[in-house]
Amino acid sequence: CPTSFYTTNDATFELTGIQMEVGPQATPFEHRRFSEELSLCQRYYEVVAAGMIDTNESSGYIGVTVQYASGGKRAVPTVTRLSDDQVNSVNTPFSEYVTINGFRAVANVTGSGAKFQTVYSLASEL
Repeated sequence: CPTSFYTTNDATFELTGIQMEVGPQATPFEHRRFSEELSLCQRYYEVVAAGMIDTNESSGYIGVTVQYASGGKRAVPTVTRLSDDQVNSVNTPFSEYVTINGFRAVANVTGSGAKFQTVYSLASEL
């Protein structure tokens, strides 16, 4: 690294592999795999797609149970439906039974051969 980078306009100084801490005592450096870091992040926020198919019933309910990828959230999440792709004969789904481990989305069927795809966001901030 040149010693004059701080006197050069628009100079770039890049750091990687550092750990910053508050206080006088340093803790061991943490090396996490990407998959572990992703799993930890999913405890706070995740987007999931849920599909519902009913080929036999002409009316009633269809549903899907979603188990969270990380095995559980920090707290019971707020579930928000982001988009719907209705093929036929399905009313807009609603969610119920929301827990820290999963939720169940249910929709009302008004005709046979119903298909529905929906996307949910799950946020579990404390």
